[in-house]
Amino acid sequence: MAEVYKGRIQGPAGFERVFVVKRILPHLSEEPTFIRMFVEEAKLSARLNHPNIVQIFELGSVEGEYFISMEYIRGRDLADTMRAIWKTMGPPRPELVAYVGREACRALSYAHSLTDDSGNPLGMIHRDVSPSNIMLSYEGGVKLLDFGIAKALGEAPETTKSGTMKGKYAYMAPEQTEGGDDVDSRIDIFSCGIVLHEVLTGRRLFKGANDIQTIERVRRCEVPPPSFQNPMCPPELDNVVLKALARNREDRFATAGEMADALDDVVHASRFQPGHLSQLLHDLFPLEGGAAAAPGLPPHRPPTHTTNPSNVTGSGIPSAVRSPTIQPISRSSSRGAPFDAGAPAHLLRPRRARLPLVLGAVAVLAVGGFFVWKGTSARSANDSAVHAPLPNDPSRRFNIYVKSEPPGADIFLDGKAKPVGATPISLPIDLNGVSSVQMVLKKPGYEDYQQIITTDSAISINLQPLEAPPTEQKPPAETAPAPGAAAEPQEAAPVDEGGDSTSKSKRRGKESPRRSGGRGKGEIVDPF
Repeated sequence: MAEVYKGRIQGPAGFERVFVVKRILPHLSEEPTFIRMFVEEAKLSARLNHPNIVQIFELGSVEGEYFISMEYIRGRDLADTMRAIWKTMGPPRPELVAYVGREACRALSYAHSLTDDSGNPLGMIHRDVSPSNIMLSYEGGVKLLDFGIAKALGEAPETTKSGTMKGKYAYMAPEQTEGGDDVDSRIDIFSCGIVLHEVLTGRRLFKGANDIQTIERVRRCEVPPPSFQNPMCPPELDNVVLKALARNREDRFATAGEMADALDDVVHASRFQPGHLSQLLHDLFPLEGGAAAAPGLPPHRPPTHTTNPSNVTGSGIPSAVRSPTIQPISRSSSRGAPFDAGAPAHLLRPRRARLPLVLGAVAVLAVGGFFVWKGTSARSANDSAVHAPLPNDPSRRFNIYVKSEPPGADIFLDGKAKPVGATPISLPIDLNGVSSVQMVLKKPGYEDYQQIITTDSAISINLQPLEAPPTEQKPPAETAPAPGAAAEPQEAAPVDEGGDSTSKSKRRGKESPRRSGGRGKGEIVDPF
């Protein structure tokens, strides 16, 4: 709908300020509908003055083309940041997601409770809360932007004249998909819950193959807990997200401020700070010209080396590294005046004074050599202990992607009775203090699969179906004689004209292979 430019204004005495210019697209500059929406955005946003909302400076027009000048945020939006986190680090830390959600809810709470000059509530609704409209700054701040389709209740209908719904379908609340005007600020709470769910799981919650399928999924509103895909998500954060995503708006948080307070409990429990977000952005997206320093620390400057021979002192150290305000220290001897001032100082010193020093040095070397030999023996005996991993080595904490065919296999770690999740999943692994982790996959109807995890390499497993137990051929049951009856000897069968004499028992023996399909005794029957 609009083009965005980065601008810079300069003034006297070196004054300058960076800002953003948002200009309506040329082919839409003559459309009254878009012009009205653009102007309404500027009017509504100009009322907003909150640390978690991008500030609007000016609305202007040049040759019939409208523009808005607004605050420039040095950072990245939530969509880009989460893509980078999932690509390089796996699932994000739940406290980071809770912090971003808390700040966004504080911005929504302020906008929802905004009043006019007379103190009457405006009932403002953002209606477009999505990852691309949440900015994260290098200073650790979170700001909500783009009130382009924001609505003050009573000022504009929910749909256009053609009945088209406003907003992104995948981030709408169920009541929005009905196309009516019966909406309130709780649709923003629902949208914020979608954002948190998608960031935690790395998957789109309602996005379908097309708009119709997406709207149908929103109306059904089937939401699994985020911890089903991200085992690191605590139950408290699960409850917040699921309450925000309740299909019935009466079951959601009553206000965005209430949701912000619930997320605040998760943030404070983990002691998450804005500086953590700042450091994360610097790690993921280093600033041009080299990595930025951590907050509160001066930027790193490489030392200056001078190679001019005239600036090198006798010790081989460039004189440029010395402070220009400190003169070289002159050392003087505490001894008396030399006997012969013209002779070198080392020739005037008695030679026998060096003998105790030499003997002492030899003794020190001998004792030191003994202890070095003992230390070397001890290190050889405990080589494995020396090379053991550090107890808090960050490089031994990583996420590993595990998938199986078929999917849905439960994952158990180190013999624990409770599964940590089901495939496919990005599994957090901590090898601090251990050399490996044993993983077992279990799925009904398939053989268990075991693997030892020592690296962060992805694992793809084809589960093998269980084989059917072998079927044994049982001989035909013989009829037992009645109790008390005498066993009668078997009579020979009558001989036919061809002279073939075969007993009845032998006939039964020949017929049994035909009944079993011609299989020998003990052969496995293929269940398929």
